[in-house]
Amino acid sequence: MRRWLTGPEGWSFQTCDIDLRVGGKFHWVWVSGDGQTLTLNGAYHDIEAPGRMVHEERFDEDWATSSATVTTLFSPEAGGTLMHMTMRFIDKATRDTAFGTGMVDGMEASYARLERTALAA
Repeated sequence: MRRWLTGPEGWSFQTCDIDLRVGGKFHWVWVSGDGQTLTLNGAYHDIEAPGRMVHEERFDEDWATSSATVTTLFSPEAGGTLMHMTMRFIDKATRDTAFGTGMVDGMEASYARLERTALAA
């Protein structure tokens, strides 16, 4: 994850603590080139390897008024794995606030980097 979950250009993945088991927690910290930090904490609620994982996550920033429930599904697909992620927020306003932060751009950059990393392996 340290190689690909670095967010948009100019950011780095400083802290990547993961206890990947039901009830386990994670703590991730990203740092921008100018010293901004972004912190995400969460816990795993359901893990059905290799196809499904559910976790709760919350950013530590002021805009993050509640957590989101994230369900990730993995399925085999022509020489690789297809990942489908669904994020559920407490309400539309919270979802819109989260998406307005640039989160989508950071996720897209990271998952594109993951795909490049996997193809190079």
